[in-house]
Amino acid sequence: MKLNSGIPSAASMPVLVEDSERSQDETVLASYSGEAFQRSGIRLSVDQQCRLFNMFDTDICKGHYRRNVNVPLSIEDEAVFKQPGHGADTYGEIMPESFLEVLWRSGATSRERFYDLGSGTGKLAAIAWLTGMRATGIELSRARSELAWQMQARLESRFAEASKSTEKCSFPKIRTGGLKYLCGSIFDVDFTDADVVFFSSVMFNKYQVSRVATIARWMKPGSRIISFHDLSNLGADYDFPEFKLLGEIYVATSWKAESCWFVHEVVDNPPEVELRPQDLIHPNNWNG
Repeated sequence: MKLNSGIPSAASMPVLVEDSERSQDETVLASYSGEAFQRSGIRLSVDQQCRLFNMFDTDICKGHYRRNVNVPLSIEDEAVFKQPGHGADTYGEIMPESFLEVLWRSGATSRERFYDLGSGTGKLAAIAWLTGMRATGIELSRARSELAWQMQARLESRFAEASKSTEKCSFPKIRTGGLKYLCGSIFDVDFTDADVVFFSSVMFNKYQVSRVATIARWMKPGSRIISFHDLSNLGADYDFPEFKLLGEIYVATSWKAESCWFVHEVVDNPPEVELRPQDLIHPNNWNG
């Protein structure tokens, strides 16, 4: 499938429908509690987290920083989701403070490359970018991707205007051009240069999860994958010895106060006799 990326005009921004069940507006901070599976992970100060919340909620996300936003799918989106193997169109989000907790506990650093597989409206990739990572979000829905591109434009404009301000200096070194959003299938993207992958596989069956794992096992040893499924234990039909389970994290999502996420480390790659997945598109090589 051809990947598309670009920043549309404001007129093309889709209509938002708020999920009022979990629409808290108060500033909630990552507690950075529990065990860190790897040391030296990104850890924002209280001041940095408050600045992040205020910036996103008042400007970048327009009051939707901690709100689960349901984006009505276009006719094109509905047709794509109906194709075999593309997964469900149901949408939910891990809460921003939960994501910061996940980055810290998985040992993510500002020098690394991050991918969000099924990135929705793009919030997690944007947060990862603001912590200093190179971040790429991949989303099948064009309606959701358009929201992500709109957010990207506001973020980049804000930091271009404030290049010497205390606001920009209050965050880790932000990489110019380090935030990308692709509209396409996660099964078509070569994300094997990732250091950290977040895969919200909640609505995926084991076969679909195994397709992602088949690509992910070619990531370099030491890289990490956070998934709703345990990739090291998908069952007899899906054996992936390349993954080691580091542990579990229970954090808040838009659908549950505590959801379990599995943190894995890539400890090896497949034998040389096995071929890497073919016809994958690296984000630097997309057209459209």
